[in-house]
Amino acid sequence: MMRQVHQLAVAAFVSALVGGCSLLVSTDPDALGEPPGTQADGGPSVCAGGCDDGIDCTEDRCTGDGTCEHTPIHSTCGPTELCVRDTGCVEKTCTTDTDCDDGLFCTGEERCDRTHPDANPNTGCVSGVAIECQDSTGCTADRCDEDANACTFESDDTLCDDDIQCTIDRCDPENPKADKNGCVRQEDDAVCQNFCTPNGSCDGKKGCESGPEAKTCEGGASGCMMSACDTTAMAC
Repeated sequence: MMRQVHQLAVAAFVSALVGGCSLLVSTDPDALGEPPGTQADGGPSVCAGGCDDGIDCTEDRCTGDGTCEHTPIHSTCGPTELCVRDTGCVEKTCTTDTDCDDGLFCTGEERCDRTHPDANPNTGCVSGVAIECQDSTGCTADRCDEDANACTFESDDTLCDDDIQCTIDRCDPENPKADKNGCVRQEDDAVCQNFCTPNGSCDGKKGCESGPEAKTCEGGASGCMMSACDTTAMAC
């Protein structure tokens, strides 16, 4: 309607000026000088630059006066969250310790204490102290088992390895022969016995010892050649 009134007014004004003479009049609203900042139907122009605020939980729209409006939609956030303009989804402020419970055993017991210096500024929750699983046995792998809601201590033979080739090392803290770390070591003479050392034996601290009747290989006829017993070739 505003467009038609504007056009008729211009036409009447021109007709009065020319006194009945013919004159070509443009109906282009730009040529007629529509007031800046309006659409052809008289409505406001779109919001410059758009209204997307980059916050996923707000509904963004351009209002009738050409300004942006951002409405928080709380239902788009998690069950314990609120939508905050310019921030997004944040945790609700707690009122009880239950509000802060993360449902995990190993993270300890969370509590609601908005006055605590370490409290989350958005929620008021204070993190729990992580469960520390530590026994007195050096050869067990200690960990917090979330599925069992308990600490577990599993024997790990690799933690008893003494780098002695002829010992069998295992973690057995209940064994009366176990050392302070819970390790038990068994000497295995068979590892030390071969063609060159048929009566070899295992020393738990030193390793293999050749023992009596070890093969001796004399040098060649010239007396200037080195000789050694080869266990693979089973010969000197």
